[in-house]
Amino acid sequence: MAIASNIIEPEYRVNIYLDTNILFDYVEKQFPLLNTTVDFLAQCPFVNLRSSHYVLYEFTENRKIRLFWEKADPNKSGVYNKYKIKQSWKYNQREYLEFKNDITTQVEAELDLFRNQLQINFDEHVLHEGLVYPTNSLCLQTKISKEDCLVMVSCMNPLKETKLDHCLLLTRDEQYYKAFNENTAESDKVFNDNGLRKPILIRTEELSLGENAPQYNLYDNSTIFIRTSNNSIY
Repeated sequence: MAIASNIIEPEYRVNIYLDTNILFDYVEKQFPLLNTTVDFLAQCPFVNLRSSHYVLYEFTENRKIRLFWEKADPNKSGVYNKYKIKQSWKYNQREYLEFKNDITTQVEAELDLFRNQLQINFDEHVLHEGLVYPTNSLCLQTKISKEDCLVMVSCMNPLKETKLDHCLLLTRDEQYYKAFNENTAESDKVFNDNGLRKPILIRTEELSLGENAPQYNLYDNSTIFIRTSNNSIY
């Protein structure tokens, strides 16, 4: 008797794109519900986990800064300010080069985990010339930052000749989510003018199964439901 195959054809899979902050929070391991959810999605045969080269670069720099801060100040006595650290790569009278090798090893191991264990596809979402004008237009027409505009456009247009028919974009960024929802008409026009579908942006602190359905907060480790249709709290 033949063994049934678990391979699901691409047209039956959901594309889920992970923003930089989701990857960052995953490796920090401070939110078990988030990690459990990402691990489940990674094992689900009906899901394609995606991200991009741009997110990979952004993750690398953000982790570099954070790990340097943690190693230069193990007691975390100072206030974390990534913009100030980037100005000189000095903190708490320590130099980045003192920790360079350890930080490089750790970040490379985390990137390998994304690719091999979670099987996130970074390489189909590259920085190509077709992204330039849609990203510029989206930035000019909305309150969305240039970085988030690039993520949003590139998640739907991974390669110059490839456009996805759907994608769920997961983010934790409240400002990004607010700007997206305040500029719906403008962003619709930009995507339509460039022959692209618009992604569905989902905030991981406000996951919902549908209109008037309960919401889930993947960053709340003590509870799952945060609001129902009658605004009850669980």
